[in-house]
Amino acid sequence: MPSDDSAFGLGKDRYAEKYRDDVALQAKWLNFGAIEKTNSIQMLLERNAIRPRTLLELGCGTGAIVQECQRRGLAEAYSGIDYSEDAIAYLKMHVPGVTAYAADIMKDNLFTQDTFDVVIISHVLEHLEHPHDLLTSLLTKVKFTYLIAEVPLEDLPLIRFRSRIWGRPGVQAGHVQVYTQRSFEALLTASGFEIIDRRQYLPIPTRESLELVRLRNNEPGIVHQRRLFGRYLQISLYPLWKRLYYAHHACLCIRADMSNNAG
Repeated sequence: MPSDDSAFGLGKDRYAEKYRDDVALQAKWLNFGAIEKTNSIQMLLERNAIRPRTLLELGCGTGAIVQECQRRGLAEAYSGIDYSEDAIAYLKMHVPGVTAYAADIMKDNLFTQDTFDVVIISHVLEHLEHPHDLLTSLLTKVKFTYLIAEVPLEDLPLIRFRSRIWGRPGVQAGHVQVYTQRSFEALLTASGFEIIDRRQYLPIPTRESLELVRLRNNEPGIVHQRRLFGRYLQISLYPLWKRLYYAHHACLCIRADMSNNAG
C-alpha cells in the first residue's frame, strides 16, 4: 500500500543521505536489528532443509545482516548490493569475506554470470516507491532459487489510529510503503513469486537501541520516555501488539515459473 508522504522524497535517497551524514551511527543502529532479522532467515532455511552455498543480500546497507549470516555459517559465499556508496565502503572495510557492490539493481546489470541459492531483501521494500519493479527486475536480472523478503507491518489498526495523532512513525526512517501481511504477500505473488513459508514476530527494542534512536533523531526527553513505555507495553501485550499494532513479516519464496515448471 503506497503512502501519501511524497513530500519526504524517495526512501532510498533519504537512507543514502543518512549514510553520508554518519555511516558509523547507521551501522550501529542496523546491528541492533540484525539478530532477529537473521533469525528469520535461519528459521526459514532450516525449516525447509535449505542449505545454500551462495547468498546475496539486496539493500545490504553496512552489512549487519549479511555479517550475521556469515557468523552463523548460513552459506559458503556471500555477496551484497546497496544503493549507497558510503554504506558499501563501510561494509568492505568492516566485513571481510563479502563481495559487495554499490549499484541500483533496477538500472545496473550485475551478476549476469552468477547463480545464487538465496537472495535476501530485508527491510528494503518499504523504502521504495515502486517495490513491484524491484521484485520483477530481480526475476530478470539475477539467477537465483529462493527469495527471503521481510518488511515491517505498519498498516495495522492501532498504528493507523496512532498515525492520526502523532504522524506515521516510519516516515522519519524513509518508509514510503506500509503493509499488512495480506498486502505484502499479495505484492510478492503479483510480482512472480510463490510463498512456501513465513515467519511473523514482534521485535522488542533494547534500552540501548532506544537510547541510540534518541541520539540519532535528537529526540526530546518526553518522546524517549514514550518509547520506553511502548517497550514495556510490547513485552506485556506481545500477542495483541503483534496483531494490532506492529510486527515484522518474513516470507520464503520460490520463483513462480520454477513452481510451474516443476508441476
